[in-house]
Amino acid sequence: MLAIAVSALPLLRPSLASWLTAMIAVGYLTALLAAQSRVGSAGCNEDWQAGPQEVSGWIEMIDRSSSGRTRIYVRPDESVCRLRIVVRADAVRPGDYVQLRAQLFTPARAAVPGAYDSRLPLFFRRVALSGYAISRLEQGSPTGTAPETAALARSLARFRGQLSERIRNHLPERNGAIAAALLTGDRSHIEPEDAELLRRSGLGHILAISGLHMGLVAGGVFFAIRLLSAMLFPWSRRGNTIAPAAISGLLAGVLYLIVSGGAIPTQRAFIMTAALLLAALAGRRAFSMHTLALALIAVLIFQPESAVSPGFQMSFAAAGALIAMAEYLRERGGHAWFPRGPVSIASGLVVTSLIAGTATSAIAAFHFHRLAQYGLAANILAMPVFTFMVMPMGVLALIFMPFGLEALALAIMSAGLDFIFWSAAWVTSWPGSLTPIPSAPGWVLAIFISGYLLVLLGRKAVRLYGLAIVLGSMGLWACLPGPDVFISETGRMIVAQRSSGASATHTRWSASPGRRGAFAERVFLERYGQGEFSQPHCDPSGCGFELDGQILIWSRLAETLDEDCRRASLIVTPQTIEPWIARACDAEIIDGHALAAFGGHLLWLAEANRARGRTIARMVRVEDSARVPDRPWQ
Repeated sequence: MLAIAVSALPLLRPSLASWLTAMIAVGYLTALLAAQSRVGSAGCNEDWQAGPQEVSGWIEMIDRSSSGRTRIYVRPDESVCRLRIVVRADAVRPGDYVQLRAQLFTPARAAVPGAYDSRLPLFFRRVALSGYAISRLEQGSPTGTAPETAALARSLARFRGQLSERIRNHLPERNGAIAAALLTGDRSHIEPEDAELLRRSGLGHILAISGLHMGLVAGGVFFAIRLLSAMLFPWSRRGNTIAPAAISGLLAGVLYLIVSGGAIPTQRAFIMTAALLLAALAGRRAFSMHTLALALIAVLIFQPESAVSPGFQMSFAAAGALIAMAEYLRERGGHAWFPRGPVSIASGLVVTSLIAGTATSAIAAFHFHRLAQYGLAANILAMPVFTFMVMPMGVLALIFMPFGLEALALAIMSAGLDFIFWSAAWVTSWPGSLTPIPSAPGWVLAIFISGYLLVLLGRKAVRLYGLAIVLGSMGLWACLPGPDVFISETGRMIVAQRSSGASATHTRWSASPGRRGAFAERVFLERYGQGEFSQPHCDPSGCGFELDGQILIWSRLAETLDEDCRRASLIVTPQTIEPWIARACDAEIIDGHALAAFGGHLLWLAEANRARGRTIARMVRVEDSARVPDRPWQ
């Protein structure tokens, strides 16, 4: 990305190019310092040992895995570390003290090279170990004196849990879970099939508390207070109604940020909303790229690791596209292009959905490997109801909740959620509603985002240059061949079967026997395309595969290694092979030691009977032959 930004400098005026060069250098050094500082303060330096042990502490957060299992994050008193434990209890709430016996492990690494690695967010959350309960969850009690910050965090977690429970008690199970997620950020009660339905229809973004939610909360309070001031107070005709409205909206935004849990999109939305309201107090216009840049810098200074998360990338990409289009229309008198009245509101929602959906579609396809073909239609159907019914009623419910009068507002909110679910189900029933997208290496996304930024921030020639980069990155994405071989960390081997050409699309696969590695197999197929499976030729010693004239062998027995070396170009075995034996073999060998050290492998077979590939773990050599991870969370 840095190289592409520098390559665009000759297209600018010399004075502007010099200024941007200095800014890029300062920004790069600042980013390095922020990243080093953040890594140094993250992680868990306490001595936690894997294995079965007694755990006691308070529940900091509850979430659900993709399979629907409940996971609790337990934080012991007088500790900055957390433990993530799968439990079979639905009655627990954040803030409760619990005790149990759990089987704990170090967090598992990514199933496939380049796939989602849970160790990265867990490292920055200071999650020391992960595991599952092997005893009943019981009520616990404080075991020490917690720091004031931890006590405050526990009180806030308990308050959010009680608020979520109260919302869910008023509504049907499915709608209550979604309403709690929208208003408190608690997504632990959403069923996996409901979340999947929203994602397949292109409406998954409503579950992430972002600019739309924050704007409706803070902006709704701003306009409501200003309207009430103008209607009820005589001095409003002579005084300024903006000040009390802006202050009220800012306070509402702060409360919503705290109650919702403060995820990265919510932080970005709050910073931009706060800038808008403060600008309103000062009589300035703040809806510009400067506001977005302020939010970007603030988030990256405190959480630089968020730059690689889908939420960060999609949130800022959508906001940047909307601001860029608004500035483009304002410069050209674009307000005259739209009709006035209700039609203007409807057309604005359609255009907003189109711009935001287009801006985030490539990023979503990169991270989630699929594309909702009818996402625009689903948003056109659902977003007016979400904007003018679901979220306003949710805000009213929060306002009326201290007085016990939230039932009616939540009932109306539930009716709106019923319509959204109906819209999602209807759109996903259309043929071809979901298109699988093959995975691409991270550098393709970096090139795409670099070009995208030039399109948003540049002028004339710079924008054309950025558009060429965007199109080129998508062309690279489409042309890159998929891997020929996948070897899971447990030693299972999957080989592509194709009729002709090294770049042909893989539609059939052949896999070694065994049930271990099923999760890694599923992740691999999601990333590189579903297909039919065929059985390889196997005997008691192993299995043989043939691909593009090369023989690949999955071996059970080390005793057959001499014979396999004479006829194969690649040998995979869960056994550990001595280095001097491997060096004497003409074939490339991936044994149990390599799988344990580097995790799963993706391989692309070359014509010279040698494979190039990617592994899950990246190592650097230190002191002779010793190797250590080059990333602190590995």
